[in-house]
Amino acid sequence: METDKNKTSTDNDSALPEMSTMLDCIAAITKRGFKDPFNCLEPGLVTSEDKTNYRAHQIKVLSFYRFEGMSDPQDSSILYAIETNDGKKGYLINGYGIYADQNVSRFIQEVEEMSKHIGNKQPKFLKRIGNWFKR
Repeated sequence: METDKNKTSTDNDSALPEMSTMLDCIAAITKRGFKDPFNCLEPGLVTSEDKTNYRAHQIKVLSFYRFEGMSDPQDSSILYAIETNDGKKGYLINGYGIYADQNVSRFIQEVEEMSKHIGNKQPKFLKRIGNWFKR
């Protein structure tokens, strides 16, 4: 797959070799433990290995890489590095823009929304302790 220099990542790529293609990137993250390719089905994310099903609140997207085709818009894609709540690491691939799989896009959007809410919520017992000290 051809890519241009517009690859985007949320990871610190300085420690990784140059990843100019999707296959290079998959090889690099596989070496980092993201070995299981995930599939997105209607109820959630499913591992290819043992068919375990995960909902949006059970996974984290640790990084993503976007590839833009130089000559063909159909080559544009996103690779997500994912970790589940039980420690499985893998990856999910989606098209980009009008070529995106809508099930994958909805699922990733749900994961992002869950992350925002979970990240902004403080456990109730911490709120109570905090309120107790304010008295």
